[in-house]
Amino acid sequence: MEQQASSHPPTFPGHVHRIPVQGVRATQPEIIADPLRLAIRCGHPLCVLKVDLDHFKRINDTFGHATGNQVMRLTSDALRHELRASDMCGLTPSITTVLMRSRKKLSGRWRKAHGISLALMLGGMLPLIGQEPMEMGPFPTREMFPLYLMPMVYQPVDPTPVGQGRWRVSLDHMQANTFEFSDILKDQAPRDAQGRLAITREFVLAHAAEYSSIPLMFFFDEEIARTSLRVRFGLTDKTDVWAELPFQSQGGGYLDGVIEAFHNLGFEQFGRDRVKKDQITLMVMTNGHLVFYSDQPIRGKTQDPTIGLTHELSSGPTWRLSAYMSLKPPMTTTYDIYRSGWDHSLGLTGRWQPNTHHVFYGGLGFIRRPGGSAAYNTMAFGSLRDAWGAHSTWEYRRWHKVRPFLQLYLQSGFLPKQPYQKLDRPSLQHDLGFHWQIKKDVVFTFRYLNNITHNENTADMGFGASLTASF
Repeated sequence: MEQQASSHPPTFPGHVHRIPVQGVRATQPEIIADPLRLAIRCGHPLCVLKVDLDHFKRINDTFGHATGNQVMRLTSDALRHELRASDMCGLTPSITTVLMRSRKKLSGRWRKAHGISLALMLGGMLPLIGQEPMEMGPFPTREMFPLYLMPMVYQPVDPTPVGQGRWRVSLDHMQANTFEFSDILKDQAPRDAQGRLAITREFVLAHAAEYSSIPLMFFFDEEIARTSLRVRFGLTDKTDVWAELPFQSQGGGYLDGVIEAFHNLGFEQFGRDRVKKDQITLMVMTNGHLVFYSDQPIRGKTQDPTIGLTHELSSGPTWRLSAYMSLKPPMTTTYDIYRSGWDHSLGLTGRWQPNTHHVFYGGLGFIRRPGGSAAYNTMAFGSLRDAWGAHSTWEYRRWHKVRPFLQLYLQSGFLPKQPYQKLDRPSLQHDLGFHWQIKKDVVFTFRYLNNITHNENTADMGFGASLTASF
């Protein structure tokens, strides 16, 4: 029988690599031995087919275990569809073994082997062609409130390794508008001829004495454009290093009209329809003394980079948990005055995919903010506190090309409690957007950002777009 079997070697239209097949029993040597002894005793032909799925480890490393599980399910379905009830299928430590019992000539079984391998190719692989091939993870959105531009802030981190020797590079642009001011200005803010708020240096200096009893007063009206280059590299199958290099411009912008139109839908913000459009004004006053004022735009200024490391702690068929740490070296100044310290963070980030249509991400982190320059340490607002943050993300994967997502992220307050301001309170914001799969390893992302808590300590509204490539 062995001579007869070896005279009819199978040929396959393609290879497949070390894949356990769900829904079939594990195959030990003694399980294979029983039908072999029976075939020898009865003189019946027996066909043994070994299936090896190529690059399955790369599928897991690149697309995640959830995609690998889907490959296993598709392969299992294809095998069960092709085999008879009397045939056996199971696993050895390295390959999938199919035993096909037959009282007919083995040539028919080899033809069946062709059918099985073709079914694995078409039934198992073709559905993956239309499926998204690149894991994006939670989006690393950054808070754009003016006082948050100096220190490190909480940003979500992707828990899924990119795979050893692989790169993921993205170019992200975010445009965010901020219009926030101390509560007392709601009743006492000056107006221009059109009745809109118009804070000028001349007005502040002329009326400073009227606010001498107020420990802190601020007025922030500006638009920030931040472009970031992000690079991530897989050191091992479980460990990635990554870096972010941002460039930033600050000015009056053009989102005021868009935001006013949005607020007309029912999301009203006090003063938004009264502020002078597309202006830049940053003012801080303590006890009637002007300590900071700027109405000049800043174009294309390099910001502090961030470097980090992510390591997978544990994973299962539908979940993954990773830890990360990051560091922000103080290499630049904000508003040409303030330089933060060596801010650093530690955190956990995870992924859960209960089925093929839904993916959930979540994480939390702690940020340590040591002292920086003298001007930074003696700001009128007080020293920036250590902070914590968390995120929760849902991504919908019903369609192959477009994946909508909703992301919430929470940050602790960053300053001590003071009268007429809410900068000590936590903030909750959202990202609402979609990933569009342009090519196999190229993704375009668009998102809309807005605050939920309205504690006057976040950017009001923003829009972002990014292009990500993996190789």
